[in-house]
Amino acid sequence: GATTPATPTPPAESAARAEPVTALTLTAAGGLTWLCGHPDDPPNQPAGDLGWKQISLAAAEAAMALIMSNRRAGRGGHVVISAQEAVALTTLQTANGNIYHWSKAVPSRDALPAAHTTLASRDGLWTSFTIHPPNWTRFVEWADEVLGPTGLDGPEWLDLDHVTANRTVVAGVVDQLCASIDRDDLITQGQARGLLVLPVNEVADIAVDRHLAERQFWTEAGSTCLPGSPFRSNLGRGRRRSAPGLGADNSLLDQLAPTPIGPATTVPGKGSVEGRSRVATEATLPLAGVRIVDFCWAIAGPLSTRLLADLGADVIKIESDNRTDPIRYIGPQPPDREGSVDTNGVFNDCSANKRAVTLNVDTEQ
Repeated sequence: GATTPATPTPPAESAARAEPVTALTLTAAGGLTWLCGHPDDPPNQPAGDLGWKQISLAAAEAAMALIMSNRRAGRGGHVVISAQEAVALTTLQTANGNIYHWSKAVPSRDALPAAHTTLASRDGLWTSFTIHPPNWTRFVEWADEVLGPTGLDGPEWLDLDHVTANRTVVAGVVDQLCASIDRDDLITQGQARGLLVLPVNEVADIAVDRHLAERQFWTEAGSTCLPGSPFRSNLGRGRRRSAPGLGADNSLLDQLAPTPIGPATTVPGKGSVEGRSRVATEATLPLAGVRIVDFCWAIAGPLSTRLLADLGADVIKIESDNRTDPIRYIGPQPPDREGSVDTNGVFNDCSANKRAVTLNVDTEQ
């Protein structure tokens, strides 16, 4: 687009802009630092330069989307990325903005989002244990079988709000159940009942993990076994290499020289001004015209597909009434909509710009 002459910047403002940005300032500005550490201590800076990692991931996704747009439509473009917003996305579950808007509560380190879920098994090994709401009855039957009557089989316990209000009681039963069974058996029996029971792995556990072996995740590098690419496609895995130096891949960009964006097009049949405007805007987004069928659930997968939807992809979320997305139930709700499957703040953050359908995937019809 056209450029306009820059307005001279006052010396004081110019000096302020020259202050260095660090991973510490990024994680602090995005709210992540405030949520790390113990309530009685000052906030902790999370390890690993997470601020830089989040903005790097966002930049990589934007670059890939623009390259796709160029190859498909011969069209260039630009994506503006906010480092602060990229970091804030990591706090969706704990610091969802609706916690304040609806309840006037400020998120803090006092409330852990996953309290009472990591427990020691009978053999002293650690297990992550989460009850998927549709399989609550199976959990209660299992606990009663192992421990004797737990008192969780009354009709009031089929109400998710009642379970949430008495989660410390449930946590006590889960703790006793885990302490009664060795970890391998606990995981096998829990998963057979549709519960999210998983090991808290150490390095040695990961090295012999059957799931990673089936995915052919490990690669041989001489006498050393190294993790491979986390992604696998019909073209195989990406080649493992160090990060390229600045400017090393400029020749690739020359092959993808973008062309100017032409006039936005509209779709026939969109009668309203708002409808025509929305379609015209979508047509200029880098992933416009790409359709994605989204079988993800919880946060990690749905947030990834939400970012693709933000870039213009037509994302269709698939669920069944028998196995709805659990993030519909875990997170802040408006005061007058407790228990609703459609109003959860975290679920809607992960589902923005998507379409959705429920299907019975057990039948061909």
